[in-house]
Amino acid sequence: MSITRLAIDFYVTSSLSSDELEAAAQLGVRSIVNNEPDQEAESESLRRGADALGLSYHSVPSHKNVDEQTQISSFIDIMEHCEKPVLAFCKSVSNGISLWVMSETRHK
Repeated sequence: MSITRLAIDFYVTSSLSSDELEAAAQLGVRSIVNNEPDQEAESESLRRGADALGLSYHSVPSHKNVDEQTQISSFIDIMEHCEKPVLAFCKSVSNGISLWVMSETRHK
C-alpha cells in the first residue's frame, strides 16, 4: 500500500483492501473515507473491517451524476467531525486529493 501525506492529518491512497486496513491503523489513521463509486469498492466489508479496528468509516462516492458541491459539502462535514488522521482512497487517488483541495479552499 502506497500512502501519500497531503497534510498533517490527511493521507490518500489507491484502492484499499480489508487486509490493508490494519496497516493503516498501525500508521495511526483513525478514519477512512471511501471516494470510490459504490459499485467499485467492497464498502460493507471495509466498513466491518474498520469497525473491528476501531476506525470510523465514511463514504463520499465519486459519481458523475452527483453534484460536485454536494460531494464537497459531505466531505467537509466528515472532515470537521471525524477523528484524525484521515485516509481517503479511490483507484486513481485523484478523488480524495480533489475533495481535500476543494474543501481546504472553501475553508480559507
